[in-house]
Amino acid sequence: MKLPYVQHSSPFERHQQNLTRVLLGLHHFGYMRYQELARLVWPLSSEGSRQANGSRFFKQLCEQKLIFRGLNSIGTYSYALTGKGAREVRKLISSPAFDGTRISGFMGLEVYHRTLGAAWLVEQLNAGHEVLSEYAINTLPGEITRPQLNKQWGKLPDGLVLREVRDEAGQLIHYNVDWIEVESSYKSPAQRERLMQMAWSLGKQLLPDTPFFLDRIVFVYASTSKHEAALVRSAVVKFEATRHEIDDPKALLGSIVLASADASLPLRIRGFTEVDLYTYMQRDPRLSKLLSD
Repeated sequence: MKLPYVQHSSPFERHQQNLTRVLLGLHHFGYMRYQELARLVWPLSSEGSRQANGSRFFKQLCEQKLIFRGLNSIGTYSYALTGKGAREVRKLISSPAFDGTRISGFMGLEVYHRTLGAAWLVEQLNAGHEVLSEYAINTLPGEITRPQLNKQWGKLPDGLVLREVRDEAGQLIHYNVDWIEVESSYKSPAQRERLMQMAWSLGKQLLPDTPFFLDRIVFVYASTSKHEAALVRSAVVKFEATRHEIDDPKALLGSIVLASADASLPLRIRGFTEVDLYTYMQRDPRLSKLLSD
């Protein structure tokens, strides 16, 4: 999904754009919390303004039975499409759309995980990039689907970001793809080793005979967790074991991105800090020695 934002002067055009962003956002993500949905609909507004606008607008859409609100498992509310809302989506994009009553995730254990990923992907959408959420990959039709990814990689991403690469004439050459991994629960060293193996596969086609090339792997996690230290540990072990095979350590390690969410309980996300692994290692006196050995 790509969702350009236009600053309209007409109240009617602003309303229509807001409505479209709500409907397409919920269609693509399955369900979204108030905070992420408001961030998607009003990307240029302050947090206070988004809260005021969302309070009125989302309530209005609930009353019109286009969306509905439900309590989620992290103690906040999430929104999803009703049957009427799904029908409106089908008018907008001429593609299958489903109402949120079929989604059991509102009260599932994966709400924290999905929400952390959605918050990151919303930021990429607002930056003008095309994204595929975990829900879209698993459920919606498209060029990149769950069976294809499973067959090619033996695992599924928690989201993808597709970045256009164009030539000097503006013609599309291919897409550089970010593979998103959301770290929200403990992973064993063996599981982290599998993730690092993905990182060492960067530059390959995401799927055969497609214009999508795996460019970066982005690890998304809450700053309050211990995931960053564990990920760096695993990456360093992998680097030490294989550096004699690596022609350009800066290019490889620079394509492994740590995206830390400034978050507090129950999951209030204030923003993200992004650093690539090469830069991270340069900043650490102990790790920087590995780069020069």
